[in-house]
Amino acid sequence: MINTFIITGFLGAGKTTFLNFLLKQHASQSNIVIENEFGKANIDSLLIDEKIDQIVELTSGCICCSLNNELVDSLAKLNKLAKKPDNLFIETTGIADAGNIISILKSPLFEEKFKLINVICIVDAETIEDRLVDTLEAGKQIAVSNLILINKTNLVNKDYLKKLVPLIKNVNPFAKVFESADGSVDFKQIETMNLYSDHHLPELTTTPVTEHKINTVMFKTTEKFDLKKLDYALTVNFMLYPHQLFRLKGFIASNQDQKIYCVQSAGSNITYNVASNNPNINKNESILIFIGRGLKTETINRILNPTLIIKEMA
Repeated sequence: MINTFIITGFLGAGKTTFLNFLLKQHASQSNIVIENEFGKANIDSLLIDEKIDQIVELTSGCICCSLNNELVDSLAKLNKLAKKPDNLFIETTGIADAGNIISILKSPLFEEKFKLINVICIVDAETIEDRLVDTLEAGKQIAVSNLILINKTNLVNKDYLKKLVPLIKNVNPFAKVFESADGSVDFKQIETMNLYSDHHLPELTTTPVTEHKINTVMFKTTEKFDLKKLDYALTVNFMLYPHQLFRLKGFIASNQDQKIYCVQSAGSNITYNVASNNPNINKNESILIFIGRGLKTETINRILNPTLIIKEMA
């Protein structure tokens, strides 16, 4: 049987960062990752730093909605491999109903082939309280997990952090709750403390899949960005519209220093990390993926176009 781990959590919680730590701690074993992103471009697959044997990208839709075909096909192909991996890590999209993914793994087709070890939910300490109010997805992700990692604890004070634990326990009293400032955790100490079992999935296997109101807008350009203008525009809009703009990630080319930056949002904070050495990035094209509620292409264009360095015609 292939040991299987599901990593879930709402948009921007730090799932891919946690996955990198997880892969590093399993580096001596054979690992395969299934990456699902909500949208046509899978930025997260480019953010995986650790060595893996294979990565399977699912980008035709959110596997919580389009459920079955791509994920089922991928699992069937993995099961047919002559040399099977030790571990399979499935990172869901940030709006996934992980209960539906669990249902596939627990189905007669796969239950005896994939051993579900842990369902790990990453929650953002700074935003999870609001997300539980604003969205159904955040609560469902916590409800079906057996391990909950409260991430980015350095962004909130200790008194507030103490409040979050009972808040999460109220959603899922069976889960073990852990804390981290940067997504790192000694997984060997926790992975066998609370193995996944069916009591973590009360009635959710029969819950019908409903369409969420979250969508993505992709912005592509071959022009370079004025980094200061871009940072100002993004910061202002993420501060003004936190209940509409959930997540941003992508790669951009800067005119100031000719470098490629990985751009990500965490709440209203925008980070820029140099990514010029990543061989998989198209250095001639910038791409930004916005995820939120009711986003429109025209709006994103209106925000970003003034931040571009447009080449003047000779």
